Amino acid sequence: MSASATEPPELAGHFKEIADRATNRSMQVVVKRRYDSGAVDALEIQLPSTEGTREFRVDADDAEAFASCRFEDWIALSPYHAIYDTSQGFILSPVREYGYSTRLWGTPGVEKVVGFDGKECQRIDIATPSRNLPGLELSKRQLHVEAAALGAHSAAGVYLKISGVQGLNGSEALQLLTRVTASLFFEIDVTHGSHFRLPRLDDYETVSDADAALLPEGRAPQFPRLSYDENAMTLYQYARNLNASSLQKMPLVEYLGFYQVIEYFMPAYSNADSLRRLRNALKDPNLDPDNDVAVGRLMSLLIDANQKRAEREQLKLTIAACIEEQSLAAYLNRSKENIKFFGDKTKILDVKTLNPANRSQPLTAQVADRIYDLRCRIVHSKEGGDGKPLLPFGAETKQLGRDIALVRFVARKVLIASGKMWR
Repeated sequence: MSASATEPPELAGHFKEIADRATNRSMQVVVKRRYDSGAVDALEIQLPSTEGTREFRVDADDAEAFASCRFEDWIALSPYHAIYDTSQGFILSPVREYGYSTRLWGTPGVEKVVGFDGKECQRIDIATPSRNLPGLELSKRQLHVEAAALGAHSAAGVYLKISGVQGLNGSEALQLLTRVTASLFFEIDVTHGSHFRLPRLDDYETVSDADAALLPEGRAPQFPRLSYDENAMTLYQYARNLNASSLQKMPLVEYLGFYQVIEYFMPAYSNADSLRRLRNALKDPNLDPDNDVAVGRLMSLLIDANQKRAEREQLKLTIAACIEEQSLAAYLNRSKENIKFFGDKTKILDVKTLNPANRSQPLTAQVADRIYDLRCRIVHSKEGGDGKPLLPFGAETKQLGRDIALVRFVARKVLIASGKMWR
């Protein structure tokens, strides 16, 4: 603690209480004063963090709320604005929300409740299917006093509370936060069109998603049904967050980001049949390692499983394994504008047009061809085509909105098909 913050006479009220409590827990406290009068302007407190310590600035407007919290028991979950209250066993994080918020906050499960300061707030208690899983709550505005204490650090109006999580260390709490939010936010994105993300310490992003207007209304959010591959979810969130900047859109990078989600699962789905047959052969109790014929069959299966397929073919197999034809047809037929755009070969040159009524080629194969054609035009001209690479500010790139929505739709379906039930 600095010399000026030991017990300066001008420290009083909530400022003094906060400084004393922090000092008793060996937290560094610095008193910030006004240049003109020397009066106390704020306290800067170093709280334990998953990255060492993190500074919390407590202004006069925050002091009462901060003093009402058990901040001595907090661990800051860097690099996010979240905190883990070790004594009460909950994680609280501000959340950035983008898109059609009324679609989520107008559902039957939303309660109007009175916040800690007497003002009306909205709350969604997300039903948990098992007592072994943590409780989840989304709230709009500052329902909990801890949210008010974090308010100056978050610039967000929505908060997520994960309760019933006693006995964790900081790393475990951070891992739980990222795992739960990755699944929860993904499924809310799919079902409600509201894109949520955990704000990091130094970002200020906004986004809109007109695609959400086509989603059904009236469904309350639920506890995530599935747990998703962590690496694949990182790729998805990266692509989803790229559109969050109101200053500079990056459609080409966003498209490739969603493509990477699909690409991540290609080895599993493109060799699925060969791997299944090989696995069944190895399980056979009659397998005789001294039988050259039997071992030769295994060798053939191994060669088949390791056979390198072209990326376009891998993409077709992956999409066919994860998405029903009817689902793709419903997506494309949902609006006349969709059908007109994807059937117009002049909108974006040298890419496959889509026709759900074409029975000569499966729709999954048509979509795979279009996605891969665009991928090649973004990266480089490929496979003998005369198409030029798409440029960031070119006229064709400005037409990419529907194709980005399509590749995002496919990426979501592949993630869902690859998800595992929560245990």
